[in-house]
Amino acid sequence: EGVDSSEVSYLWFNIGSVDSFEHKLEVFQQEMGLDSIPVLYTSESDWTIFLGVLPTVLLGCLLLFVVRQGPMAGAFGGG
Repeated sequence: EGVDSSEVSYLWFNIGSVDSFEHKLEVFQQEMGLDSIPVLYTSESDWTIFLGVLPTVLLGCLLLFVVRQGPMAGAFGGG
């Protein structure tokens, strides 16, 4: 017998420790008299941290490039 996908609920959230989460879930299920709830774990990268630092890194690289090229650029100037 198949499962009607309109009756299936999904919940997505971040957890800290898998062991701690599983223990708390097991205790909760026992206290509430619930059957075991199937849990699917996935691991995803959080690119927001990288994207937040990217402008600073690019600005730093540009500044370093300009500072290193400074004396050479001055040699070509008229004076």
